[in-house]
This record gives sequence, structure tokens and C-alpha cells, in this order.
Amino acid sequence: MKTLYIDVDYSFTSQRFIQIAGLHIHKVSPNIFVFNPKTFFEQTQMIENLETYLSRSVALIIVDSITTLYRLESSTLEERFALNRALNRQLAYLAELAKKHGLAVILTSQVHSLLNYAEVEPIAKRALFHWCGTIIKLMNLKYSFKEAVVERLNFKEVFNLKCKLKLTKEGLIDVDENK
Repeated sequence: MKTLYIDVDYSFTSQRFIQIAGLHIHKVSPNIFVFNPKTFFEQTQMIENLETYLSRSVALIIVDSITTLYRLESSTLEERFALNRALNRQLAYLAELAKKHGLAVILTSQVHSLLNYAEVEPIAKRALFHWCGTIIKLMNLKYSFKEAVVERLNFKEVFNLKCKLKLTKEGLIDVDENK
């Protein structure tokens, strides 16, 4: 199966990919197509033209991070409304592609601190919460540990659904706390 990866943050490095893919690199690499938009307008164009890259073998679309270029756009209040419409249109288009073609779509988002600095929330939270059916919050713990908390599953709120993960050179692995 193939993956379309829109690397907005330029974080998809060949070194990290080789590390994660390991011995399977020659089997896996022909199945990943990486796109790198430089502006929010380019990101919009890429997302709106994704269907031209779809085939039966494409199973996953990743946008990492959907809000990076949105956040970087300097704008007046009037321009901000246009940016919000464009971001909502991108999210709607991705939701439609997922539904129409039976694809998985994974979006990451930049976050910002709330006034109390203890909590963070995604940039453009309302748009993301409107269009995304499953929302997982990844929180840093000590050392290389993370906690994944499922906040919503298939548009339904869930409570106390979480797991502990460890970031290794092969990627995230589940940490069984019962061992």
C-alpha cells in the first residue's frame, strides 16, 4: 500500500526514515510519496489536487503539520477570515477523500499554550475538532516517554482511553505498564 505524505514541517528526513524502516527500506521507500509545500497557498493547491495521485494502492494520506503554514501567514483580520476558510476547505477536502476512497488520513497540528501555561491545545482547534473524527493528544512525559490520550473516537467523546509509549530509534513502541 502507498502513502502520500505532505511534509509541511520538513521533518521527514532520510536519516530518520532509514532508521525506522531498517532492513525493509528498499521495500517500503517506493511506496511513500513526499510533498513539501513552501506556502499555505501551495499547501492548499497540493491538498486540492491529491485526487490526481490516488489509485487503489493508496491507503494513507499524512499532513504533518496541517497548521504550520497557516500559523506563519501574517494577516489582517480580513485576511484571517480567508485563511480560516482555506484551512476549513482543506480539511473538508481531506475528509471527503477519506470517505470517498476509503483512505486513512492522519493530520498533525502545532499547539500553543493556554493562559495558564500548563495546558496546550492545537492551533485552529475549532476547525480541527469539526472535521476530525478521531483526536489523539500526544503528551510528553519524562525522558523518551509519551502518553497518547484518545479524546474522541469516531466523533464520540471517550474518557480514560490512553496508553504509554516510548520513543525509540525504530519509532514509538507501546510500553506495557503491567510487566
